[in-house]
Parts: sequence; structure tokens; C-alpha cells
Amino acid sequence: MNHHFKTSQRLQKYLIDIIKSALSSSTTNSVEINTNLDCNVPEKDIHKIAGPFIDEWTYEIFNRASSTHTSIKSVTSKESSSLEDIYISLELDGITYDILIDVKSASLAKGNNAGKGSNLTSFRKIRPFYINNPDAFFFILSIEHQSIINNNKCYGFHLVDCNIFDLKYVSENELKFNTAMGDQFQISNSMKVTQTERTTDEFVALIDKMFLNKYSQDKLDKLIATEENNRLTTLISEDIISILCENEPLTKTNILSYLKALYPDISTSQLDKSIKLLKDSNRIQTINRRDYVIVK
Repeated sequence: MNHHFKTSQRLQKYLIDIIKSALSSSTTNSVEINTNLDCNVPEKDIHKIAGPFIDEWTYEIFNRASSTHTSIKSVTSKESSSLEDIYISLELDGITYDILIDVKSASLAKGNNAGKGSNLTSFRKIRPFYINNPDAFFFILSIEHQSIINNNKCYGFHLVDCNIFDLKYVSENELKFNTAMGDQFQISNSMKVTQTERTTDEFVALIDKMFLNKYSQDKLDKLIATEENNRLTTLISEDIISILCENEPLTKTNILSYLKALYPDISTSQLDKSIKLLKDSNRIQTINRRDYVIVK
């Protein structure tokens, strides 16, 4: 058993034990919702709105646990556009691990289909993530829920079961593409997952094969080229920040002259992409309509 796989199993158990403890307590195993509608909450659609509530419930459970579990160094709720819903910094045996958690909900209202066909992340997101972070821990946490019914009204849901797994180790025959959603990965049953030991390179090769089986080598090559361009844009953006830290304010021409020492073949269009990335993320701004400075 390789070290990463063994560590992943250990981290998964640590985190799932916290969630199972919360599920076993009547004070923490439900999410109550009150509205001014006659039905309170439409039960037939409870599975459609459960996701954001369960994301927040999970974050709060881990965040509260951080006050009693000294191994949990920090818990952060991430934006919906992020790869993960929750980021946890966890220390075990003096080693700090960065864990990304994607939370999924599984409705018992679907009967035997609860947890089946859960959509995970997309190929175009997860491939560059593992290429750039081969030792990362990216976990899927699936939580099963059941409606709270009182006098024929729905008041939210009970959280009744859970499962956690490392995406990199999902068995090949349980991972597939959702053909209706392009390059979105789907799991056969998020509540019952077999994990198979493999390296990051083997996982990337697996999902590349899956992509090629669905699309073509040309499309994969174009996607990889886009990944490389995006990675370069990000690298240059960080270098721009470093340059501005020491020399602001600077014009675009000044910034380009500094970057030429690092990237001799850098083009103006590449510089524009990196500057746009920084401006869109509100990290730099212009003054006097020409000089760039870091947003304080």
C-alpha cells in the first residue's frame, strides 16, 4: 500500500467520524426550514434545494469540531465556483494536510436510487488540478437526507447517512461521464464506492482514456493546450504581483520590461491576459489611467 493511499484512508476516517457523530445526535442531524408558503417547503422538490443547505451544515459541523479537535487547524467555506465546497487544514503526527471536500446530497425520496448517478466535478477542472497538485487530497462527501413531514407539511430534512471517498482512487467501473452534461464525471453510487489504489499519473491516464473514448485526441490536445496557457497566465500574474510589490506604480510597458527577464518570448497579448486575471480578481488597479498598483 503506497503512503498517499494509506494517508488518504486515515484522513477520510478522521473526517467521516466527525460527520457520523453529528448524524447520531438529534441536536445536529437535521436542517429545519420555515417559509410563509402553505406547504412550507415543496416536498417533491426538497432534493433540488437540499444541496446548499447541506453544504452549509457540513461546514458548520467541521467548524464547530475545530474547537474540540485540536488536529483541525482551519475550516473554510468556499465559493460555489471553487472546485471544493470546504477546505480543511488538518494536522496528524506533526504533518499538516490540505484537504479539499466536495459535498454531495443524496435524497432518500429517490428510494433505491438515492446517491446513484451523483454528478462530481468536470474533466477540464480536475485534470489540471491533479497535474499541478499530484499529492492533493480531494474528497467527495456524500450525505443522505430524508424529508421532515408534520401535518402533511415539509419542514426541511433529517440527515441520516454519509460516505466519503477520494476521487483519485474511485474504481474504474464506478466512474463515468454524464453524457448529458459534457465532460462532467458521475459516480455509480456515491453512498457505496470502491476505492482502488493508484498513482496520480495512473488516474490522469485513466480519465484521459475516458475522455478519448468519448471525444477525440484532437479535442484532448486542444484542452491540454488551454490548460497550459491558463497555467502560464497564472504564473505570470503572480510574477506581476511580485514586481509591483517592489516597484509600484508601473505602466504596462514598465511591467513588460521586467517580465522580459523572466519570459523572453512573452507577448503583449499574454501580458494582457495576466493583467485581466489580476484586475478581475481585484488584486491590482490602475491610477492616473495608466499606472498599475496593488489593491490595498
